[in-house]
Amino acid sequence: MKRLAAILFFSLSLFSAFCQETENTLILPEHAVGITGGVNLSFFNLKPAVSQPRMPVQASIGIQYRVILEKYFGLWFQLNYDQRGFKSQVGNSYRQRTFDYIEMPIFAHITFGRRIFRFHIDLGPSIGYMIKKRDPIDSELPEFSLPVAHRFDYGVTGMLGFEVNTAKAGIYQLNVRYNGSFSSIFTRDYDNFTVSAPQSIVITAGWMWRIKPKHGYRAYDLRVKKKLI
Repeated sequence: MKRLAAILFFSLSLFSAFCQETENTLILPEHAVGITGGVNLSFFNLKPAVSQPRMPVQASIGIQYRVILEKYFGLWFQLNYDQRGFKSQVGNSYRQRTFDYIEMPIFAHITFGRRIFRFHIDLGPSIGYMIKKRDPIDSELPEFSLPVAHRFDYGVTGMLGFEVNTAKAGIYQLNVRYNGSFSSIFTRDYDNFTVSAPQSIVITAGWMWRIKPKHGYRAYDLRVKKKLI
């Protein structure tokens, strides 16, 4: 939990450092809501290490809300259903163990580029909870047979993406997200695993719709009272 608090503090500090409003410019916030979905390539950080030659391809879907408080900076919230797991070779075949999570990352959002085409970098903490697991029935190896001791998950999430902003059809996005967990799902002991933390690379497409205030968004140069947007 100390790591999670440190990440949250760092993210908010990063956000505050970049969100200083210029003296003569007023930019009202931009709110948007939407959906996201894609594939999750996951593996586990296991110590002692277990060979994971393949990453299972699983699903990730969610809803999202973003507020841009300045011209280039804002906050981004997601609520996702993520499938995570690992695949290990046993003899000539593979065994897979899958865990379903509800997770909520909170990003400090940095965007740059033109008004229509934008790139963005996002970083922040994430919390989650395991709601379901699926175990192979024909393996006695500890990574497949150990019971889950900790369902609560916390860690850090980073995201890179590109988006196209249209006036009438919303915002279209392509994002790559990395989830790094600090929590272990198994009881930590030296007979089995001291670390058993899920990790994943998530590739998603998204769509968002701006929530416009009654009079729309405005940006003005206060020195000459000229509308910029």
